[in-house]
Amino acid sequence: MKMKKIFLMLLFIPSMALLWGCGDDDDNRNGSGNDQKTVLKEVSTGLPQWTIDMQGDEPTPNWQAPDPSLYENWMIFMVRMQEELTPYVSDDDMLALFINGELRAVNHPAKPADEHLQDDTEATFFILKVLGNEDASQEVEATLKYWSSRLHQTFTVKGKGRFIPEQVKGVDTKFLPDIMLGSSKYPVTAWLNMNFTPEEYGFKRSADDIMGVFIGDECRGINRIYRNGYTDEPRVVVFSKKEGEEARLLYYNATNDRVYDTGKTFKTKAENVTLSLN
Repeated sequence: MKMKKIFLMLLFIPSMALLWGCGDDDDNRNGSGNDQKTVLKEVSTGLPQWTIDMQGDEPTPNWQAPDPSLYENWMIFMVRMQEELTPYVSDDDMLALFINGELRAVNHPAKPADEHLQDDTEATFFILKVLGNEDASQEVEATLKYWSSRLHQTFTVKGKGRFIPEQVKGVDTKFLPDIMLGSSKYPVTAWLNMNFTPEEYGFKRSADDIMGVFIGDECRGINRIYRNGYTDEPRVVVFSKKEGEEARLLYYNATNDRVYDTGKTFKTKAENVTLSLN
């Protein structure tokens, strides 16, 4: 059996994974007709071939590894790559971590790791060793940058935390940062959280149901919303080039093998949006 290649990558700040958490507050709600019952209109049959154009045009970054003789301490972190980015991972990807604006770690090319380190063979991980002279008493600002050689764009996530010398994180507890929300091609990117119960419309949900977000004729968000189990609050990452773009939702029900227009629209913004389809 061909073994799945697993990569390792660093996430320096655990709190980075919380930068784009679910938006449950009323202030995050922004939709048209949230108080009205959604009417689903059939628009086509068969599995839709929706894709998001993630191809960028950025050149390869000139990130140079720091001189280890200048630093006394180190840290190692491991983080799980978001599933949406996993298909694009390659050996030519670059990873870099900046502390207070200074490059402290770079990994190029991305290197495979022993599969026995992971208990989830469907996941992709990265690792990076970070150098520093800070100690645990100092708060630092960290910026993780991931350059995808296949997509030719950089994904960035920022956060604050403390540099704890010789600490290894990300093995016992997995880190899953929303690094794809830092897309350089789509600077206004955030989660769309939905309240949606297909059974209210007489539909049977399945792991193959898909929600698509469209801006004009372009697909800007797609997710198999029930692939991780039963939930009435599915999520989709929405990629937008600027705030205020009007987005609409299409829903594919795999059991019926049909695509439905939900009739719901919302304006994109650089924060999470909650929209009710019930």
